[in-house]
Amino acid sequence: MIFTLIIFLLVVVFMAFFIGKNLTNVCTLWLIKTYTNLPVAVLVLIAFGAGIVFSLLLMMISKFKKSMSSSTEVEPAPKKEKSTQREKTEKKIKKLKNKKSKNTTDSSSDVTIVADKPL
Repeated sequence: MIFTLIIFLLVVVFMAFFIGKNLTNVCTLWLIKTYTNLPVAVLVLIAFGAGIVFSLLLMMISKFKKSMSSSTEVEPAPKKEKSTQREKTEKKIKKLKNKKSKNTTDSSSDVTIVADKPL
């Protein structure tokens, strides 16, 4: 908590230093009306604020669209839980045991071969 406060204060001090040094640098901004002799630092802050406003606006629009589309869609079925490695190996062992038991019953059965031609 204290670390974030120190970082925040350093950022504020840096911004104050930047704004103080650049107050003499001026430019012209045209937004329907022409603003002359506008400090560059103020223009940077205006652009930053406009970016925040537009990004929040777009986020709200996308959330609104998602909420509208999710209310009409059918919810997907819940996903199956992933089995652990131990469960997978136990299943493999059971399959192998079943195969072995089938093989032993097949080999013990009586099989008679009938030959049409003598060898």
